[in-house]
Amino acid sequence: MFFKFNIGFIILFVAGTSVLAQSGPVSFTCTGGTTGDCGAFIQTFCKNAALATVPPLTSIGSCFNGNGFRCDFNAFNTLTSSNSPDRTDCQAVLNIVNDDCTRAASLSTGGTGNVVGGQFHFTGDPNGGQRGAGFQCPS
Repeated sequence: MFFKFNIGFIILFVAGTSVLAQSGPVSFTCTGGTTGDCGAFIQTFCKNAALATVPPLTSIGSCFNGNGFRCDFNAFNTLTSSNSPDRTDCQAVLNIVNDDCTRAASLSTGGTGNVVGGQFHFTGDPNGGQRGAGFQCPS
């Protein structure tokens, strides 16, 4: 039984580190304001954003209604060529912003960041109300 536990732990550790290595180091900043946990919407935003081609120096954004607040997400293309946001990078940055900014403020105030050397800059921002300025919020 002890042997099986060790094998499971090693497999889990290797799988977790390969995701981190693929994304690279993340640089991020927490912002202030409305608090809310936007973690439930990160995977959906990143999956949808990765399907879009974003022109240079523009962004793709989306808004999701939370419980008494909304979550605005944005992926900004920082370079001069069109491209799609990398789903893994998007999820890595937004999960770190959501989780680490939560630790700093007891509930996430949102933030912004990027994978170092990456083409896209990602923002996750909980706000009051049920609609984001310029974004269509799904119900």
